[in-house]
Amino acid sequence: MRRFHFIRTSLLAPIVIVGLTLHVGCASQGATDDRSHSSVTLPSSEAKALGPEHERSLRDLSEKVFGIKWSGRVLAVSDRGFEILTDQVTTLSYRPTGNAFFVQNSNASLSQPSFDGSDGDYIKRGNAILAGLGIEASEIAEAKVLQHFVQVGIVDPDGKNSRVEPPKKDRRTLLITRAVNGVPVFNSRLIMDLDPSGQITSLEITWPKISPHVMEKVKLLQKAARADFKVPEQQFAELEAVEVGILHSPAASFVDEQAAAIRVIYHSKDPNIGKKAVAYLDETGQPVPMPKTMEVREPPKSPRNPNRQNEMSR
Repeated sequence: MRRFHFIRTSLLAPIVIVGLTLHVGCASQGATDDRSHSSVTLPSSEAKALGPEHERSLRDLSEKVFGIKWSGRVLAVSDRGFEILTDQVTTLSYRPTGNAFFVQNSNASLSQPSFDGSDGDYIKRGNAILAGLGIEASEIAEAKVLQHFVQVGIVDPDGKNSRVEPPKKDRRTLLITRAVNGVPVFNSRLIMDLDPSGQITSLEITWPKISPHVMEKVKLLQKAARADFKVPEQQFAELEAVEVGILHSPAASFVDEQAAAIRVIYHSKDPNIGKKAVAYLDETGQPVPMPKTMEVREPPKSPRNPNRQNEMSR
């Protein structure tokens, strides 16, 4: 009996709903479980217990908005700017300053069946979650249902014969993006996976309030982009798109920074290279510093030895 080695790949392909093509993706190799879109913050040794009222409020939100069904003892703590609820299976992390939420179910796996409702049901669920958090429907830029496929490659042990099975549909992921007054917010998003019963297995939302100062900067950049703005040339790439938008610190951050930027997208002159180059620039064409995830502290300076200094001066 001959033995075979199996190679698993995951692909994303277009899904069309209500006449719109929602997503086009590419194949990515590997057998990793990419359900974990987000970085869930778990309590550290410095965590402090949430007050009873605060815990009750966060728990009510988790049950009413996210539909979480807690089991057993629920730990409720505050830690490094995050508020966390966990029963050791399901974890909800909330970062108030960035209006960021994470939900993760540790029992979820790639082999588990995913949500079997329609794409429209998936999108309705995401919209309802955002509405439950007080987010205006006018800020939803686009809803995408990403269809994942799995593909198996079979290789003979001696490596002489191989074949690839046709792709098979796997789980789906919902992605909702954001725009404020028509201005895209590049980092803001909802991304979510559901199990067959509609319970959340993985979720990340980052949707901070945008500073008026940043919105004013957007207007300045829009004028610059419409005028004689010169896009930096790339030796091996050509200009594809120029768009003014907003950047902010990622969901899993310990600070909340925001900036307006002109996003410039280039595509390669070589058709065999599919990855696109992206630059974020100000009105003068200079790079915009990316919003930080944490404050960088300088290492403490070692104290000088006065005795050593006296010896050197002799």
